[in-house]
Amino acid sequence: MLAPLYGPYCICRVRMSCLEEHFIAREGAELDEIREEISAFSLEEEMSSAASLGRLNVLASMTTLSGMFQQCMPRLVSLFECAGSPGDMTPDMAALLEEARMLLLCAGHLLTDDCVGETPAIPESVINACQPG
Repeated sequence: MLAPLYGPYCICRVRMSCLEEHFIAREGAELDEIREEISAFSLEEEMSSAASLGRLNVLASMTTLSGMFQQCMPRLVSLFECAGSPGDMTPDMAALLEEARMLLLCAGHLLTDDCVGETPAIPESVINACQPG
């Protein structure tokens, strides 16, 4: 079935975003506004589709994200504990912040369902997975 695709998708997508951010920071490059909008729209569509797959097995999907958060958070805490002066953004720092952002996006899309024109709600599959069983 399709449910096992969510974990590898998240791992690869987060890693890809980190590498992109590292490259952009290292090169001092900036995406122009139009390319940024296209990229954000594309990411939104990707995340929504992937979340639908993730909801086929919410427990496995949350386990994957939990493991990824457990690897990311100590490094993120360390980054803020060792923070230097403002404006000293290294490529590694940029990649780590992008990793945290992407993990939050993955979790947000998995746990909420954004219906066009409606308030985002918790999908029934997530609610059902939380029920004692």
